[in-house]
Amino acid sequence: MKTLLPLALVGIIIATGCQDRAPGGDAGTGGSDGGTGGSDGGTGGSDGGTGGNDGGTGGNDGGSGGSDGGSGGSDGGSGGREEPEVPFPNLIPPATGQAGATAPDGWTFLADDGVLGMGEWSRDADGSVVLYTEVSGGSPAGHARWWFTPIRLTGGRFYEYADEHRSYGKSRLIWSCQPENGERRFHYAWQTSSASVWTRSSFRFYVPETCDVTVMNVLDHPGYLETRHHELREVAPAPLPRPLVSIAFDDGYASSATVAAPALEALGMHGSFYLVNGWLGRAPYLAADAAASLARAGHELGCHSASHPVMPDVPAGQLRDEIEGCLRQVERLGASGGLAYPFGEFDEVVETYAKTQARYIRTSLSGLNDATVDPSRIRILAVTTETTTAEIEQAIDSAAATSTWLVLLFHDLGTPNESDPYTTDRGQFDEVLRYLASSGNQVLPVGEALDEVARAR
Repeated sequence: MKTLLPLALVGIIIATGCQDRAPGGDAGTGGSDGGTGGSDGGTGGSDGGTGGNDGGTGGNDGGSGGSDGGSGGSDGGSGGREEPEVPFPNLIPPATGQAGATAPDGWTFLADDGVLGMGEWSRDADGSVVLYTEVSGGSPAGHARWWFTPIRLTGGRFYEYADEHRSYGKSRLIWSCQPENGERRFHYAWQTSSASVWTRSSFRFYVPETCDVTVMNVLDHPGYLETRHHELREVAPAPLPRPLVSIAFDDGYASSATVAAPALEALGMHGSFYLVNGWLGRAPYLAADAAASLARAGHELGCHSASHPVMPDVPAGQLRDEIEGCLRQVERLGASGGLAYPFGEFDEVVETYAKTQARYIRTSLSGLNDATVDPSRIRILAVTTETTTAEIEQAIDSAAATSTWLVLLFHDLGTPNESDPYTTDRGQFDEVLRYLASSGNQVLPVGEALDEVARAR
């Protein structure tokens, strides 16, 4: 069962149990953007970012949603004196513009048709630009956002975007990549929460090929968002001792036991299967004894909620049933404490509670996970009918090249159809497994991969 979310993003976005859509049209090299619609998918996921606990080049500095770091120190200089590491330069040019102009030079604002949204800008006391976005109502499928003129980034490197925000309501941080002769793709990489004081947030991402990149702070619910001190920098890699790949399945379809598990086991691999405990025993989902058999065979079981709701819409008093109740129920079948949000949706209330109950949380945030990964914001590449085998293989290659951790998310395996973008063709799945087996990446269930990351820190 899959319900479409009200996020309408043109281009390609990485999603989990439902359709997340990309923000308006392309922000091209001239910074133009517009229109709504388009389809989601996860076909651009090979450009994914890394980890949630996003450090800078060396240390931890608490931004929202993780220990978002600035640059650390290193030994050097003459006479054994410690000197601070010099950070990479900010690639976003200082914004210029006269008071009264619609937007500062180098920045663009857009509210989709049907959205009651507004964008304003001003300067802070230190002269830096402050961007203001407000949504007061209108179409639930629309958005308001600012973005900077896309910047050419060299492929094969890691980058970090950071800013400071004050807000009421969550916002989504989405980066887009336009190769010279390719399609612009969008990647929902991070999310911020309400903040009454200026709060720093950041995320890291890997660019596998040279492309023009911008970042959008998307407001798609009533609320407001202010941002300042916008930064985009190259950052040092944070590799793991060896590259890892995890194969995950959401919703607990019967094909998990009849198709996916045998195919994995034939290659000496094990997967992670996230169950909706209220669906167990109902066609087309697993029976409880079949799920328990997966655990006995060495696969990982996790929780995907009790009834598969949009979690931010669940009253706070019912979160216990959806999260703790599910975790305890699937634990009886052999689960080990992992949680995956239905539709990938969460807010600060959901996240705060979930972190007290689950051993880890797998999100719909897109990208590779590196040594800075936040166990409460594990990132993925969602595979849908729009995701090509070549794009999945590029993501596998990126994990191998960077010694990071890729989580591939599937749902059902069978015959794809136009009404269901989450059924993956069996032939494509087998082809991906064969490629993975020859890639040099170690395949582990999500929980085991996270344990390996923790031991390496």
